[in-house]
Amino acid sequence: MKIFFESYFGLREGGVNLLKTLNDLSIDQLAVFKEKLENCQGRVFVLGNGGSYDNARWMAQVLRRNGIMSKTPGEEEDYILTINSKGYSEIFAEALKLDGLNEKDLLIGISGSGNSANVLMAFKYAVQEGADVFALGGRDGGLMLKQVGPESCSIADNMCMEAIEDIHNFAFTIVLEAIQTKEHLEEIKDKFVKSLSDFMSTANMNLLSDTATQMLRTIYSNGSVFILGFGIGANHFRSDMGRGATNALPIRGLHCPEVFTMNSLQATANDDGTNFLLVDGLVKFNPTENNFAIICQTGHRALELCEDYLKNKQVPIIEIGGEGIAVDSFPEKYFDLVVTMIGHACGQVIRTHLSSEFRIEPLRGAVELKGAQKKMSMKETIHLEKEFRESGRIAASEAITFCYGEVFRVSSKCDFQREFY
Repeated sequence: MKIFFESYFGLREGGVNLLKTLNDLSIDQLAVFKEKLENCQGRVFVLGNGGSYDNARWMAQVLRRNGIMSKTPGEEEDYILTINSKGYSEIFAEALKLDGLNEKDLLIGISGSGNSANVLMAFKYAVQEGADVFALGGRDGGLMLKQVGPESCSIADNMCMEAIEDIHNFAFTIVLEAIQTKEHLEEIKDKFVKSLSDFMSTANMNLLSDTATQMLRTIYSNGSVFILGFGIGANHFRSDMGRGATNALPIRGLHCPEVFTMNSLQATANDDGTNFLLVDGLVKFNPTENNFAIICQTGHRALELCEDYLKNKQVPIIEIGGEGIAVDSFPEKYFDLVVTMIGHACGQVIRTHLSSEFRIEPLRGAVELKGAQKKMSMKETIHLEKEFRESGRIAASEAITFCYGEVFRVSSKCDFQREFY
């Protein structure tokens, strides 16, 4: 496991190499990003899907704390209404309409692939309304690069989605620091390169390896991983583990329950006090030694209560911050950035390990999926597998899975219970 983390961060060649990707960030592109933020006379809207949605929420939050009017478009509870009436590709454009986007505003769109239909439609609408735009992309830039033009893009030169999302956060942070401190972009980028290099200590790599090993243990034992914290980074970490860490695998994956919602948080704070915001939800899952907990340590009393409770239940714990994974090489105000980065590294390492174990291979042109759906139901999948086995496209010991609309052949391992969703 430790080797995988070293390859992810750049201590070994042949892997994701996050450090090199950060080093390679274009100063010219960052300068344009900085200029657009400084010249914005209205609001800054930030949007993206999945992990990029959490990144967008975090960026908007940081901008607000620095006196810049910023938000993700619309309201979350309205997205499902748009999905049902107009389709998922319309959610951001429709939200921007409701927010009254105008020529004074700036839209920052995030898409690692560059091909997210709802991001592309949001850019189209923003340009139509005369708003300024900037894109955070990855890989070859995709359709987004062609739409907004290379002069309005910052591209993370990497093929790993987790690393791309990390670089988006770094790019944003470097630009904001330059605006705040008036230092040169090159100087600030160098500081973050050093912060990342210092983070890549032997002690941290060992603790990250222990973290991933404990997560894998919960998959094998049908346990749960509790990722406890208040920030958007903790939410991003939890969400990524629930999906990205086991993409394309025919297994249950990581179970990372949410121990509170905004509604339950408000009720608990009102009824019991803010010290009980997390532990009140945690006890409902009755954790045991088969589980594992990651505490995003900010020193809040609510986290201390969780730690006391988990130790009493003999649940293994690793901290991010505190006495655990050291994060002090980065400024404290960017704690969410570091938590997100750790989550990304864990997800990519777990997926790499399991993908090798399951011998995942793409099945090009295997099937045409219907409409905007990117996978099949259990019944449809079983039927297709039968057809493929009879035609010799897959072996009797293999199954098929779906990921981002692509079809894969995988080994059917007897020590895992097969899952379709």
